[in-house]
Amino acid sequence: MKSICDQEQGIAVTTTPLSIYDTHDKYKKNIILFLICCFGFLASFDEVVYLPALLKMVKDLETTKTLGLLTISVYLFAMSISSLIWGVFADYYGRKPIAIFGLAAFILSSVGCYFAQNIYIMLLFRTLQGCFISVSLVIGQGTIADIYQSNSRGTPYGIFYAFYFAAGLLGPTLGGEICQYYGWRSTFTLVIMIAFILFISYVLIVPETQHYKVICKYQIQQKINLLELDQVSKPTLTNPCLPLLYLIDSTIIPYVIVLACSYMAVNCSLLLVPTELGEAPYSFQPDTIGILFIPIASAFLIGSVIGGKLSDLATIKYFQNSKLLEGRMIPGLSFSILISIGLSIYGWTFQNAIHVSVPILGQVFAGFGQAASRPGVISYFTVKYQEHAASIIAANTFVQQLSTSIVLTFTVQIVQIIHEGLFFTILAVCLIIRRSESSVIMVCSHGMLVCSIHIDDLMNHLQQMQKFADESNGTRAIHTHGFNRTFDYIYNYLTINTNLKVQRQYFPYKTFTLNSDPILSAYINNIETNFTYGLKQDFTYLKYSGSNSFTNPIRLTSIPNVGCDESDWLAATYPSANSVALVKRGICSYTEKSVLAAKYGAAGLLIYNDGTTPDRYPPTSGRVHPDTTFPVLFLSYQAGTHLKNAAQNLTTNTHIKIRISTTKYPALVGNICAHTLTGNATQTILIGSHSDSVPEGPGINDNGSGSATNLVLATNLARLFQTSSYQPYKYRVKFCWWGAEEVGLVGSDYHVFQANQSIFEGERLSDYLVNLNYDMLGSPNFQIGIYDGNSTYMSTAPSKAIPGSIRLTQLFRDWFISQNLPYTMSELGGGSDYGPFLAAGIVISGLNAGVYDKKTKEERDYYNRMLGQGKGGIANVEHDPCYHDFCDSLENINLLGYEKMTQGAAYVLEHLGRHTDLYSYLYPQKEIRQLENS
Repeated sequence: MKSICDQEQGIAVTTTPLSIYDTHDKYKKNIILFLICCFGFLASFDEVVYLPALLKMVKDLETTKTLGLLTISVYLFAMSISSLIWGVFADYYGRKPIAIFGLAAFILSSVGCYFAQNIYIMLLFRTLQGCFISVSLVIGQGTIADIYQSNSRGTPYGIFYAFYFAAGLLGPTLGGEICQYYGWRSTFTLVIMIAFILFISYVLIVPETQHYKVICKYQIQQKINLLELDQVSKPTLTNPCLPLLYLIDSTIIPYVIVLACSYMAVNCSLLLVPTELGEAPYSFQPDTIGILFIPIASAFLIGSVIGGKLSDLATIKYFQNSKLLEGRMIPGLSFSILISIGLSIYGWTFQNAIHVSVPILGQVFAGFGQAASRPGVISYFTVKYQEHAASIIAANTFVQQLSTSIVLTFTVQIVQIIHEGLFFTILAVCLIIRRSESSVIMVCSHGMLVCSIHIDDLMNHLQQMQKFADESNGTRAIHTHGFNRTFDYIYNYLTINTNLKVQRQYFPYKTFTLNSDPILSAYINNIETNFTYGLKQDFTYLKYSGSNSFTNPIRLTSIPNVGCDESDWLAATYPSANSVALVKRGICSYTEKSVLAAKYGAAGLLIYNDGTTPDRYPPTSGRVHPDTTFPVLFLSYQAGTHLKNAAQNLTTNTHIKIRISTTKYPALVGNICAHTLTGNATQTILIGSHSDSVPEGPGINDNGSGSATNLVLATNLARLFQTSSYQPYKYRVKFCWWGAEEVGLVGSDYHVFQANQSIFEGERLSDYLVNLNYDMLGSPNFQIGIYDGNSTYMSTAPSKAIPGSIRLTQLFRDWFISQNLPYTMSELGGGSDYGPFLAAGIVISGLNAGVYDKKTKEERDYYNRMLGQGKGGIANVEHDPCYHDFCDSLENINLLGYEKMTQGAAYVLEHLGRHTDLYSYLYPQKEIRQLENS
């Protein structure tokens, strides 16, 4: 296989699926976490260690207090700007080389600070210190995202910030003590010693953790494909401004601003501590000032640990709601109100020279609130943008440090004008406003599963499928690399992200290759007519057609009715033997028609569309029996009718010439099914979608959209079942992804056949209560199509399946009505994977966004009225103009329709799962008897 690491490798196999998060044992993770947390400690420690000695440094360098405070501002400013660079580099080059370079350069700049002889040299090296120390924040937090899974990330982030804020305890305390005895320059000696020890430890102990690098290491060196292989792509430097782009993401920027405001406000209070306490009326010495940092540092320490732990607990509790990832931020944002309270107390009590314990208490409140709010928010950022964890951290660091550096530059001057009370009250009010604007609303009135549906989750899966198609000459058809990657992706994703029982079911099916475009010509009274090949033209091929090239034209014979009975073939206009048979679509399958054609010795078979509905005029794809040896083509209604009229007129001389070259050989295809571990296995709700595309295109709408819907439903339901607030259903739920649908519903047909033969409980066909099928939910000119249980096609179905199918049609309809959404009844024709289940007497339903039938003006106007002007689509254009075509790509998805239809699917699943007696609801015996007796 072609690896993502640009090297040809043999297929890497591991008997036990290995996740990238399991490549280090718990002991190794703890060692890495400790060293990474020391990065955070160093960044904060260097910022505050000489705060108690700030006045001494100002005197020694013979400068002003304003310029002295500027050493803090330029440090933070440089940290903010440089973080943007390090974030992108760390995501591209890996964590380790950037960390080593940054730490080495930081040590050298710290030496420069030690030897500075005037304030301007000091400002220069403090700027360089800020440039390089930002590496520690970016790499540190990025590494945590690399080694900890999303549902347990809050706790290590809490520990990281405990170290970061512990510097607020040790920094000023140690700085005050050593400054008292050794002078202010000794604070930089201490920083250099800590940084050097950390540098050596990191080089020797911490491995590269960036996901792409780790996956390549295992793939190349150990021949193992990690489970996250399909979730990682090769990093590029094509967008060096990536961190800035996150600042226009509406799901990110509100929380970035909240963190920045809280960090800036609390730092303003920290900045004023040495100047306020070092002068009258307090007049404390540096060592005493350092001791007074202990309470707020303790609050930082405790708050970050508590915030991290609560973030992980909240992840489990709240993830099922409409903002799937944001739930982890609830506890932290709740605590952030303490920041405003603490700042107000701090400002007014300092202004009025109240006993020092009171403003320090205000700082404790503010510090705890800030520390508790951070782990959940940072965890949210890195889960949302896992592949660019360092870049999203850089974006947050940039805003946080830049805003803080700007405000700190003018804090002293502002306080001199408006005084401490008003200044910190203004900051407190701003924080309350920002917090209210970014508050997470965890209310869902439609059911938890519905509210867990997010278009981003759906599109993430479709992006993967597009990537697989791109790597496979633009297709995900069976027996291609694109299908195999899709198959593995679905299986691995379910294995990693759910506790569902995941199984693969393989079945034999021949490969088929059309070697060149087929040619079809008709000779009517020796006048030649050439037909155009293509799905929207005159004819196409049917899969498993045999190869042949007629040297001479062969007589055409018309088979009456629809060629599903032997009597039809016996009544042909001319004997079928050694003739090309022309048969109308209908009743039986193409396979059955091809078997009869072979039995009666046909030299070729032409099946033409029946023109009963708008979508049954052009030729369509399908398959015949895999052992077919003669050419089989499918004609449009117009082309077929033209040839039928000619063949039935015995005065004409109608012959056909066909040239088609195909290749066939045996291979395996697979289905994937995953079921819940709870619920009655003899009463199973089955949700299905097919995972393959046609050879002509990537199949992102057909049927990547249905496959992604199925994945999101399965993943979110499995997560809900693991929470205490969501009660499991009394019925088992099974999700299946069928293979080989595009060649004739082969995967679902095989599954039904095997289930019908099984004697094991939970695997029998009788254990299925219902099949919900989702095929093409993202059509760009969409309709919200509900499978119509009253379709004429249903008249051929077993009576016991009809009443329940009608009820499900009504259930879907009622949901969309309740949401003020339009809907369209979608006529059933047996052309998707519900067909085998319905034929077996199982209730079916589902959704479809439309195929190549055109949207009428009336439908467009109706959708405009319901959705808003301009959202109803385009009249007289196909619902999916790219159906079975190369352009069925990511751009072929209507986000609005896709999300709404998936939410409808979630509602129906949850409704059925909560039903007290689903069997009686779906199989009402009185109605079934009435149908049987009618």
